[in-house]
Amino acid sequence: MAQTVPAGDILYGAPRIARHLGITERQVYTLVEAGRLPHWREGKAILSRRATLSDWVLAREASARKPEGAPA
Repeated sequence: MAQTVPAGDILYGAPRIARHLGITERQVYTLVEAGRLPHWREGKAILSRRATLSDWVLAREASARKPEGAPA
């Protein structure tokens, strides 16, 4: 069964992804090259979903808050 993507959920291009995350385009490219930013490519364009990026930010925030020595 196909899932529907909510209108406006897809961010097309590094500039839109950067604006959404509040970072620079260069930081987007660096994260993509390092394999750290959830994305896919259509030709040379980088795409991502707002919902996926929100989940990614929340997960990074949660991992940063764990005290040292806490189980993963």
